[in-house]
Parts: sequence; structure tokens; C-alpha cells
Amino acid sequence: MKSLVEFNQQEIENALGIYEDFGLVLQGPESFILCMDITADNKYVVTGAADMYFYIWSLENFYLIKRIEGHKSRIYSCLVTKDLKKIITCSEDKTIKVWEFESFTLLGTMTSDCPVYSISLHPNGKDLYSGSKYGTFTIWDFDNYIVKFKERVCQREIWSLSISKNGEFAFFASFDHTLAIWNCSQSLIKGHNVYSNSLTSVVISDILNLVAVGSFDAMIRVFNIETMEQVSTLQGHTGAVRGLSTYKNILISSSSDSTVCTWDLNTFTKLQVYNGHNYYTHCSSITLDGKYLLTASWDLTFKIWDMQTDKLLQTFTAQFGKISYLSTTLNGKYILTSSNNRKLNIWNLDKKQLLLTFEKFSGPVVSVGLAYKKYLIACDSKFFTRVIKIHKLIPEILL
Repeated sequence: MKSLVEFNQQEIENALGIYEDFGLVLQGPESFILCMDITADNKYVVTGAADMYFYIWSLENFYLIKRIEGHKSRIYSCLVTKDLKKIITCSEDKTIKVWEFESFTLLGTMTSDCPVYSISLHPNGKDLYSGSKYGTFTIWDFDNYIVKFKERVCQREIWSLSISKNGEFAFFASFDHTLAIWNCSQSLIKGHNVYSNSLTSVVISDILNLVAVGSFDAMIRVFNIETMEQVSTLQGHTGAVRGLSTYKNILISSSSDSTVCTWDLNTFTKLQVYNGHNYYTHCSSITLDGKYLLTASWDLTFKIWDMQTDKLLQTFTAQFGKISYLSTTLNGKYILTSSNNRKLNIWNLDKKQLLLTFEKFSGPVVSVGLAYKKYLIACDSKFFTRVIKIHKLIPEILL
């Protein structure tokens, strides 16, 4: 089928009933985009880049509101507080900066002793957590911009930092093969686990109060969140575990051995091995209705499997490069995939066919989101963020 950019305006109007331009490129950073956050009211997008600037975009009028300078090196993470009053950015220049959202003026600077790669605001709104280059975990007083606690929990970079939804635990995944767990209420390290290989992925099962960690040693280790005792080691892959996801009590693992496995987190037993890909499987997920398993691979395909019979239903093969992103919409009707060939694809799950392809990105698509339940926001790794009026193309789409 034609990609969307190959249709002229009249063809689009005739086929899809569109009476306005389907999309808009927000041209801005002239360097790699490293982070993105959408405001809670879905009206604005904040992006941080390697050019030392961060950018505020309007999703109502589609224009660049402000390019803000202040950092002296790459911006690795950015977030907007839920009350829309502050923007927080962290950088390789060893600082975390807080900005007023309405005026974009600098409110305060927190200075670390090394580059800061990850930040997360605790649900209480008072504590800001950060992870840095040399494995330092810091808790900052977000009202006064001073250090409340600092400890070196890893030996190398903390690239991933996440806080559980109830605010009780924070998880740090490091390049030095360690997973550190912080008990927020007791203010102490609850666990510090060292592995023989680098960690690749972490996923939380809130239903069962478990956290699963994948590693390059082909193993999946499962911990009880409250006690942080290891309750099981799942073995079955012969290559690095490259991705983890959950659906109710089921854990789904993707591996460089080209397979996808499902596991029962109640009994810690393997349910099924899905063979069929010819190269690394990078990501996989189960649709919200539990009917289908979606698997994506660097062999340039993704597959749909019947969860009841475990049979392969469909293989999608197209010239869209190695798949790096895979998700389903909340209504379970569509699949989104992005890859390293600068394309974003939308698939109809019921008809099992490619519906739309968006092209002309400047680099691999690295992040996809939805705002206003109208606009699909795709951010590539190089030069721009693209906003697509998806509600005009697919009126019922909900991510």
C-alpha cells in the first residue's frame, strides 16, 4: 500500500475524510533529542537535547514556544510537575535546574559532583531523586534545592531510575551489573544485588508485588518488592534477556536467542516458548484483552500469536528496519511500531494489515506518545518532533 506521504491532499480527503493538514513537523534542536515529557494537561511537550537547550512546544497551535538555554552540556532527562508549575532538567554539566513553567525563568540550581543522567520526582512532591555517572544516588529537598541524602549505591552510571506507584521503593539499574533498591519510607538501601553481567531491563508487577530483572547472562531474577528477597530465578533463554513486560500474572521475556517466553509469576514456571524469529527479539507484549501476543525482532518482522492456542496467526514483513518500539492502543485495535529506518507504522490488529506509514523523519523514531487523545507525537533521535493529527486519521484511536 502507499505510505501516507505518497498521498496527495485530495486522496487523503477522499479516503479518510480529512479537511486539514494531517501533520506538522516541529523543527527545533539541531542535535540528538535525549528526553521528552508531555504535560499532564496534554497541551505542551518539553524536549531536551544534546545541544544544551530544552524546548517547549504547543500542542494546541503547533509552534515552538521557547528555546531555553542555561545548561552547559547535554540534557539527559526532563520532566514537568503534575501541577504544571515547574520544569526539571538534568545534564552532563553536573547540575539539575528547576524552571518556572509560565515564565520559563530559572528558579534554582542543584549542583552535583558528577554528571546527572536520571531524575524522578517522588509522589509526595517534596523529594527529587537523581542518579549520576559514578553510581551516586541523591535525594534533594525540592522546596529548598539542597541535598537531604547522598550515597554511592553503584560503581558506574545509573541510567535508569524509577519509583514504585505507591512511593515506597525506588529502583536503580546500573552499567556496573548491579540493581539497587531504596526503601523510601525507611530511608535505607533495601537491597543491593550484583550480577555477572550488565542489567538490561526491569519490570514491576504491582498485582503480585514482584519485580523482575533481566540480564545479559540469560537469566531473569524475581524479587519480592517488600522484602527484596529473591524468590525465583527463571532460566530458559540461551541468550541475553533484552526486554520484559507483564500482563496480569504473566511475565513475557524477549531474548537475543531469537525466542520469546511466557512465565507464570504465581508458580515461577515457564508457560510457553515462541519460536519463529531469525534474530534478536527486542520487545513483546500481550494485548489488553489477553487474546494476542505481539513479538518484534531485529529480523525486520513482528508476529501475532494466539494466546489460547499458542499458534502463529500472522507475520508482518516490510522494509521498515529493525524494530525498536512496539505497543498496542488501549482499545486493542491498533499496533504501533517504529524502527531505525526513520518510519513509524500503524497496523490494524483485527484485519492484520498495515494501515498507515509515516516517513520523512531525520533519524530513528525513539519515543511515541499521545496528547489530547488527538495528536500522535513521534520524536526522533536527531532533529525534530513530529505531531500528527491522528484523530482525523483514526477517530477512535486511544493509546
